[in-house]
Amino acid sequence: MKKYVMSSMVLILVLTACLPSLGGGDEPAVDTVATSVALTQAAQQVPPTQTPEPDVTATAKTNANCRSGPDVSFDYLASLDKGASAKVIGKNTVGDTWWQLELSDGTKCWVQEDSLTVTGNTDDIPEIKSPPTPTPVPPASLWAGTWTIYYNNWITNDPSDEQIFTAIWTMTGPNTITGYLTGTMCTSATTALTISADGYKATGTQTWSGGICGAVRELHLTLDPNKNQFRGRMIPQGGSMSTDWYYAGSRSGYAAPEPRR
Repeated sequence: MKKYVMSSMVLILVLTACLPSLGGGDEPAVDTVATSVALTQAAQQVPPTQTPEPDVTATAKTNANCRSGPDVSFDYLASLDKGASAKVIGKNTVGDTWWQLELSDGTKCWVQEDSLTVTGNTDDIPEIKSPPTPTPVPPASLWAGTWTIYYNNWITNDPSDEQIFTAIWTMTGPNTITGYLTGTMCTSATTALTISADGYKATGTQTWSGGICGAVRELHLTLDPNKNQFRGRMIPQGGSMSTDWYYAGSRSGYAAPEPRR
């Protein structure tokens, strides 16, 4: 039925196009079919497709570390192997230039410009502000070495009772130190320390033996920001923080820290 209706409509349009204007004037007849075709063609016209700008890419000139921020102090997240490429999505030009990349697995991280060859128009790459630079964590190995030790084994901590010795400390594990004192009146004075996760705290014991010695002392030490001084407390066996003695150290030409604890 629909087929016949459509055929009738087309026939009416054709006949209408052939009839003169019923107005009796000189106006020409309207070519309804031609007008309909023209309108249909105009509606179907699609504007030409614009070619999108190609992605800006970065190719590693050498094996490169991709970090969580635009500085070597930020954590390592992934590696961009030599010859591998990634999409550039950001930049940071404060100081050295770093490019933020989106790796094939979706990881977003930063690589220094010196390690990359960047291809494409970078004018529209957004400048991204760096997050705060993380505070470097000193490695536990900073506690190893030769120290001058200043300590007082009198509760009064009178400066005139200060004793000065040399300590030689070595790493025995990822965060442990052992060592000994030299030049003491005891046969042996050994130290065992555990370094905190932030690298600035050391706790442990110092064991004295031989002669009039023979005791275990608790040590609670804090490394100074200059990494060449520490200060802290030595607690006598069975004692408490209220009866502690100071225990400090220095090296590399630094003087004894003030205060000692």
